[in-house]
Amino acid sequence: MGEPLTVGIIGAGAISAQYLDTFDTLPSLRLAAVADLDPDRAGAVAAERPGTRAVTPDELVVAPDIDLVLNLTVPAAHADVAGKAVAAGKHVYGEKPLATTVAQATEVLAAADQAGVRVGCAPDTVLGTGIQTARRAIDDGSIGVPVAASAVMANSGPESWHPSPDFYYLPGGGPLFDMGPYYVTAPVTLLGPVTRVTGTAGRPRPERTIGSGARAGVSVPVEVDTHVSGALVHASGAISTIIMSFDTVATRASNLEVHGEHGSLIVPDPTPSPETRHCAARATTTGRCYR
Repeated sequence: MGEPLTVGIIGAGAISAQYLDTFDTLPSLRLAAVADLDPDRAGAVAAERPGTRAVTPDELVVAPDIDLVLNLTVPAAHADVAGKAVAAGKHVYGEKPLATTVAQATEVLAAADQAGVRVGCAPDTVLGTGIQTARRAIDDGSIGVPVAASAVMANSGPESWHPSPDFYYLPGGGPLFDMGPYYVTAPVTLLGPVTRVTGTAGRPRPERTIGSGARAGVSVPVEVDTHVSGALVHASGAISTIIMSFDTVATRASNLEVHGEHGSLIVPDPTPSPETRHCAARATTTGRCYR
């Protein structure tokens, strides 16, 4: 095996812990640097990992020893950080979404193509066992011709557990940009490309109250829609419906279902959260579905 790929992380917030745990299992990667707008957070990560230094974001993207920038910033900053890294000749892998507008995403990808570097983006959970097993069942005709799918992510919002949830309610946040990538990517993986989209959205509450951490009790303004519903028309003719919400107390709806002429699949939740409920399903020619 050759030399490990040298990685620099920009963004040392809550999600970075999951990536840092993964680094310990992948000898083909080496974390060389970490940066954050809060220098103390970057310093804390570097102090726990020998051979890793804390730097500023601008220093990291131009560092000659960095092969790939792992972009774990807030969604509104994804395109800007990715663009700077690509301009410096770095490969980029980022948290979802790739950008908050189609124009921004197109610009990043065009720049990467011109620079000869690669850009990747979460979610990659569609490559896991659950979605791939469902795809195999669909491709094998186990449920007949697919006609519909439904995807539901409905909860009361992250402020009950996240100590700094402000960015979830600022431009670039909201349930569609936060969790929607999982629940849009999955139907596309299972049923193919989408040719038409319709939707509606709302924001019932003007502010949210933080429920944990040092800022518990502090209110944060809501500047984005927090309940989104839509319909995706696939090129095959199948229709997927989605609900992404931070405005529900609870739901009994399955996270992801696919319905065909002869059966239905309850597909494992495409999100990586350990709190999600996983179930498998088997379709029969009688149209029954088993959990």
